[in-house]
Amino acid sequence: MLFANIQRMQQSGRELNDIGYPEQRKKLLVNQLVKTHRSDFPDVFLGLLRQQFSMEASGNDSWASCPGILLMTKLVGEMSLQTAILDTNIRQPRQSDLGDVLHALYAPYVDIFRADGAMTSMIAAINPPIPTKFVGKLEELPRQIEAHPKFRVASV
Repeated sequence: MLFANIQRMQQSGRELNDIGYPEQRKKLLVNQLVKTHRSDFPDVFLGLLRQQFSMEASGNDSWASCPGILLMTKLVGEMSLQTAILDTNIRQPRQSDLGDVLHALYAPYVDIFRADGAMTSMIAAINPPIPTKFVGKLEELPRQIEAHPKFRVASV
């Protein structure tokens, strides 16, 4: 669904191009919409979860109380920003993006989190206030593990 929504946003941008909508106004409109969507998305998503599961708002929806869900929802907002801005797409959406977003749910609960470079850069843009070390390159992972304070080598 996320992938389809991003593709629809991109199609709308192409349609604005086709009818000759002024480029500067189009960029302002899209930037404003995406930025609004990005900042509101965590609250909207949490509200939908509460509604779906008949939960009351705790007034404590923060990085301290639900860091995984906040990271995941902010990541969707960042992904929308980076993939949906017309004519300045940083990257094209991929089928694997939804899986990457779902995996980010557990990032606050691990010491080191490995994701691809694009996902790591999106997480860096969010700058979550969690101690997790995010690694964007597979070849960098062994060095980060060895450098971690909890790393121990067993001796026989």
